[in-house]
This record gives sequence, structure tokens and C-alpha cells, in this order.
Amino acid sequence: MKKDHTHIQKDVDCINFTPMFAYLDEKGVDVEPICTRMSMSRAELVKPGNMLSLPDGLMIIQEVKAALNEPDPRILYFIGRESTRLGSFGTLIDIGRKMGNTEKSVRFIPRFNRKFIDIFEMTAFDVTRDAGIVLVQYKDKPGYDSVWILDQDHWNEGIIAGIPLAWGLPYMNTETVLSRFTIDELFRAYDYRGHNLEKRDHRYLVDGSEIAMDVALETEELERSRDVLQIVGQTDRQRILTNKGAVEIDKVPVKERDRLPRGVMFTRDFPISDLWTIKEKTVFGAPYSRINLKWEARRDLRTIVGEFILGEREGDKKLLEALENELTESKEKTYEIERLYWNLKSQFARERKLERIMTGGFAHEERNALTGALYQFQDIMDFEDGKTVFDLLRQESAAVLKAILDMQKAANISREAIEREIIPRFRRQSDMFKTMERKLGNVGEGIRRALEITERIRAYSKMQDFQRGDERVDLKELLLQYKEIYVQRISDSQIDYTVTCLAADPSINGSASQMDTVVRNLVLNAFDAVEEGEFKQVEAILEKKEKSGTEFLSILVKDTGPGIPADKLEEVFDPFYSTKPTTGTGLGLSEARRMVELYGGEISVDSTPGKGTVFTILLPR
Repeated sequence: MKKDHTHIQKDVDCINFTPMFAYLDEKGVDVEPICTRMSMSRAELVKPGNMLSLPDGLMIIQEVKAALNEPDPRILYFIGRESTRLGSFGTLIDIGRKMGNTEKSVRFIPRFNRKFIDIFEMTAFDVTRDAGIVLVQYKDKPGYDSVWILDQDHWNEGIIAGIPLAWGLPYMNTETVLSRFTIDELFRAYDYRGHNLEKRDHRYLVDGSEIAMDVALETEELERSRDVLQIVGQTDRQRILTNKGAVEIDKVPVKERDRLPRGVMFTRDFPISDLWTIKEKTVFGAPYSRINLKWEARRDLRTIVGEFILGEREGDKKLLEALENELTESKEKTYEIERLYWNLKSQFARERKLERIMTGGFAHEERNALTGALYQFQDIMDFEDGKTVFDLLRQESAAVLKAILDMQKAANISREAIEREIIPRFRRQSDMFKTMERKLGNVGEGIRRALEITERIRAYSKMQDFQRGDERVDLKELLLQYKEIYVQRISDSQIDYTVTCLAADPSINGSASQMDTVVRNLVLNAFDAVEEGEFKQVEAILEKKEKSGTEFLSILVKDTGPGIPADKLEEVFDPFYSTKPTTGTGLGLSEARRMVELYGGEISVDSTPGKGTVFTILLPR
């Protein structure tokens, strides 16, 4: 049941949960149980401006970890750094894009965080073109004394690390060298790992080995980065804490220990979990958290012009406030579109998951039933010493007839009576055996084909779990192989199959078997299409293409078959759609499409009835 936090102020904007839910969507994890737990719809839980209390917000974080079956708080760092890619994070990234680069966005962090300033404050220091420092000061105001959790530190570090993605740049290198959380809180968060923390005087040990010690912290003097919306000319220099030059507490005079900022510094790298190794000299229990940042700088014309117009030291407050207001209003206007998009994406992920469960489960049960039937059938067709039941029945019938003929004199039965009354019945019986044997043979072929289709369905249901290979695959060589593999068919049907390579490098990183699934389906479909035609031409063409600044390897498979009617073009990639109902499974093109999607590519079809069909695949290099 949802906890009652009505007495606590609502401080958390639900827009924070947009990237979290989108991350779950990408992992194929259903978010509905979280909505049920919070007694709120997904639309409410991701709507900008819809506020929750901090305890409720932190409850959602716990539910997200539970949904991922990942208790490690560090998972929040990995989710957080995808925020730029998976969902809007207020106006920070938008204003950063307008102003031109990562540096501007980092400098804007204090302004961006102003609406949370009564619960935690972020301050940026010493920001240069490719580096900076961010401090996170958590505030224990009434109602929040025991609510802060280590996950929040990882989340804050993650969302900052992902800022450069707005310009197509790599994640920042981030390191939280000071953490506001104590070493006891750290190990409580990781108690599921079974670490045994022990303190001896001012030393900390795990399993008898020292990992950390109490220290007094040093300070360094830095220039405080000004909020770009503040009045020009304001200066503020401040000394901030650092883990560099920390002094062992034992070496500090006792009378000075209480007045110095203190913490617990790790004396060696410590792998506290599979996701996180705490680096030597990291400090826990500091007065605030400190994140050191480093990123790849990029200056483009827009950045230079923006700096000329606005100026590092001549920022125009009214212009930037207007920009922020405009972007905020724009966010409200586009929210419904974003909400619909994520709802559709979530629905698509659920449908894909349901499809996988249903098709995989159906195929599993069918395979069990068909395998049992095939064993029974094989018992009939290989009943004894390699002979079928019908072979043995024919032998028995012949033996009975011979016995009757041997006994005819003793029984005083005329041979004419035997030929008239008995032999026709044996002949009819033999004809019935032959008919039953032929029909059972057809049944056996049907069972084998059903098993083959079932295996294809099982494989199809698992395709979305495939991982792209990383070997170098030469598509030209793969296409040329089919000339040898299908040489008899090509010769018998007089098919003109050619491979034309216009690409200097016709290879991609992937898996040969996965690529074979794609192109073999297209080539065999083309062979089928031209089978009955007068001009039996199939051509595969490889060439380099560029689209939206990305380089692709294009694969065209053209045939001179009868073509596909316009009203059927949209159906050819649907599962179980086939123009060969007696021989095809209807999964070939669906498998090809799934595999192309796995590679981040595109597949399309163009056809003119009476002239032929062209399938086009674009695979990113």
C-alpha cells in the first residue's frame, strides 16, 4: 500500500522519472507494477510540473531497482547518464543546446537547480572548456532528516555525466571524490553483498584487511562559477574541500580535530559491487558531495557566435530569461506529444514481450506434442528389424494364404472356391495396406514439417534477445556463396543470378549467421518469384550510401518476378504472411526485418506488378 506522505512538502518534479521509465521500456521491463504501487498512472508519474514528495520520489527509485532486479545503488548512475537521450531533464539541456556546448550547460547547473535549492543545492566551480567541479549540498530540513539515500548521489552524478550526449559526444568522465554519505551508510546500502565492516581506532577493515581511515580534509581555493543569469561583475572566491592532501586524523592535534572538516578516506581501491569499484582516496562522510568532471570539448561556429553575442562576462539577463521562459512554455506544449510517444513505445515493448511469451510458449508446447507424435509414427514405420507394420502385416497375410492353400485338400475345399472367396479379400487387404502406408507417409511428412515450423517460431520468438556479433562479415562473399550452394537449382530453373559490388568495402561488423538469415531469405524469395517467369533474373547489388550524415552499406535484391500487389506490400513483413502456403512458413521476411532492426538498420520493399520486386536493406557501418 502506498505510504502517506501528505504532511511532507512535494518537492520532486515528475519529469525526473521520464528517463527512468524509458530505460525500463528499453530493457523490456513492465512499469505498470510501479504505477500500481504508487497508485498513480504513468502519465501522472512522468508529467512535467506534477510534484511528489521526496520520500515518494525515493520510493519510485527503489521500485525501479526492484523492477530491474538490481539492488545495487550504482545502477542509478547508469540510468541517470541516459537522461539526455531518453527524456527531457528540465530546460538544462535545451538551453545548453541553444548556447552551444557542454561547458555552458555545466555553468548553468546552479540556475537549473534553483527550484530544488531548499532540499539540495548544486554549485559549479572552476569550469573550463573541458573540465569542472560540481558540489552537491544535501539539506536536512525538517521532514527529510532520514530520507536521503546513496542512490541520489549516483543519480546526480549520472545525469551530469550524460550532458555531452546532447551534442553527440561521449559521456563525461565523472568521479565523486567526496561523498556526503558516511561509510556506515555506504555499507548498509550494500549489506546484500555480505561485506563485514570493522572499525579499529581510526582504521576500517573488511574481512581483516584495511580499506579506509579517518582523515581531516584539506581545502583548495577556486573561482566560483557564476550563474550566467546573475548580474555581471559579481565575484565570489571560495575555498572548497578536496580529498587531495587529506591528513590522517591521528596526526592532527586532538584539540584541533573537532574544528576541522573530517571524513573517511579509502586507502585502496575496493570493489564493493559488480557495478562499482570505490577508488583509493575517495572520501565518505564529508560535509557535502564533490564530483570532478572531465569531457570532450568541441567548439563550433554556433558556440563562437553565441559567446560573441552574449559574452562570457557580458551575459544579458533579460535575453536568457526570455530564452528559458520560451523553452519552458515549449516543453508544456510538446508534453502531450512526448507522453503519447512514450505510451506508444511502452505499449510496443509490452506487445513485443507478449508476442515473445505467446509464440515461444505455443511453439514449446507444440514441439512437445509433435515430437511425441513423431516418435509414435516412427514406431509404426520402423516396427521391427527395419520393417514397417504394413510390411509385417503383408508377410502375415501371405503366410495365412499359404497355410490355407496347404490345407485345402485336407479341408476338402476346391481351389476355385479359394480363388473366388479368399484371394480377392487378401488382394483388397493388400491394397488397403498400401493406401494406409502412403497416407501415413504423408502424415509423417506433415509432422516433420510442423516440427520445422515450430522450431522456426521458437527461434523467431527469441530473436529480440539476440546480441549483435562483432566479427567482420563480407556481404559480397556471402552472396557469392549462394551460387555454389544453389548451383543445381539455378541450373535446373535457368536463373540468371548475379552479384554486383559497387562498395569499396562490402563488409560490416556483425555475425555471418545473422547476416545469412537476412540475405538468404531475400535471395531465395527472389528465386521463387522468377521460377515461373520467362525472364529469370535475380541481381544482388552492394553499394555505399549516406543518410543523415551516417554511412550505410546498401544491399539491393532485385528480381524480374510477377511483383507484389500494392495492397499487399505492407503485409510482406508480417509474421506468417506467405505467397507459398504449402511450402513456406511465412517467417522469412519477418526474421529478416527483426535481424535488420537488431543492427539498427532499415529494410524496405518496392514492387511493380508484372515487372518485379526490389528489397533494400541499409545497415549502418
